[in-house]
Amino acid sequence: MPRMVRDVRNLEKTKKLDQPFRLETVGKGQQISNRLHVRDRISGQMFLVDTGADISLVPADSRIKGKPSELKLFAANNMRIDTFGESFRELDLGVRRQIRWNFCIAAVPYAIIGADLLACYGLLVDLKQQRLVDNNTKLYSRAIRKPAPIHSINAVDPCSKFFKILAEFPQITGALHLTPPADRDVFHHIITTGPPVAERARRLAPDKLKAAKAEFRALVETGICHPSRSPWASPIHLVLKKDSTWRVCGDYRRLNAITIPDKYPTPHLHDCSVNLYGKTVFSSLDLHKAYNQILMAPEDIEKTAVITPFGLFEYLFMTFGLRNASQSFQRYINRALGDLEFVFIYIDDILVASSSLDEHIEHLRVVFQRLKEFHLRLNVAKCVLGAPELEFLGYIVNGKGIRPTGESSRFPIFPDPKPFLIYVDSSV
Repeated sequence: MPRMVRDVRNLEKTKKLDQPFRLETVGKGQQISNRLHVRDRISGQMFLVDTGADISLVPADSRIKGKPSELKLFAANNMRIDTFGESFRELDLGVRRQIRWNFCIAAVPYAIIGADLLACYGLLVDLKQQRLVDNNTKLYSRAIRKPAPIHSINAVDPCSKFFKILAEFPQITGALHLTPPADRDVFHHIITTGPPVAERARRLAPDKLKAAKAEFRALVETGICHPSRSPWASPIHLVLKKDSTWRVCGDYRRLNAITIPDKYPTPHLHDCSVNLYGKTVFSSLDLHKAYNQILMAPEDIEKTAVITPFGLFEYLFMTFGLRNASQSFQRYINRALGDLEFVFIYIDDILVASSSLDEHIEHLRVVFQRLKEFHLRLNVAKCVLGAPELEFLGYIVNGKGIRPTGESSRFPIFPDPKPFLIYVDSSV
């Protein structure tokens, strides 16, 4: 019998103290302890309150099919946890205010309220009194305490040598929090000329129709779009991705044709080659759903409407395919990182270059702090940190400069021409 459990049982016999915190080891490196659970009064779902989880989760159900998303989570025993997108929920936890949060859908057995939600809403866990306290209003919600496994779910691999740095900024990893702060002053505008343009819904093959329904169901659930009554209507368009799944977007060609262009410049990779001299450590950062961080201007939301065989939907956040979308995001990211000489930015791809590892760590801290202040999140699965050489925008970047990759510099190979005969009419 473990010594900790034996000591706890001895304390129980004395009956001089309340029932103590019990901890016992089960399975491979997994632990069970008494944890707080609260019930959502809207859905009736029970949530485990876990301050050791970086990210709030809801379990994936049988309706979710297809391949897991790129975001991977990590448990305390280094086990990887697959995720399947996000789900926007409104909770009523009994503290007299609505809790609106974008939960990550993951392969977990139960819903978890993590440290990200607790910190954002100022909720405190009172395990002794079995309640969840709102630090702002001092109101509390009654909860129950029962045994549950300790997972300590992280959005970053604990084995990574840059885990400690990323752990200092939990706000820039994990699922996207789509509830915009009140001080957000960046909007995407669609300035058009002429009357609204509209088209009929395009018919879709069964596999495309199924993918489109699933995509818009997820978009509505996460709060990115909602049903519309707009006089504008752009048809839906689906593109096959490398993983054999469908990317769903709007065909905005007619809308873009009457949209006044934004001439804000986007940089060229060769412009940063001079700043790479003497640099030996590089990191490439990829932002998670970067366009969805830019709000649509309220007067232009109706112009984003896309028509499908199953309804009309409009976007509350900037989406792909809109004219000037890249310019709007480039303007926003330049506000965040444009004054840092060791950073090169091309829309949602970021390159950080330093002369030494110690300097690089400090540079990453500066960049992560800026991303936190501007409410931007990293796609950790696509980030490369602290490498002497890496691929960036189709080029190899190292201390000697930049050069094209083998694939980008390869010329297409055409087959040899086949012989052919020319017939001449001698009578002419």
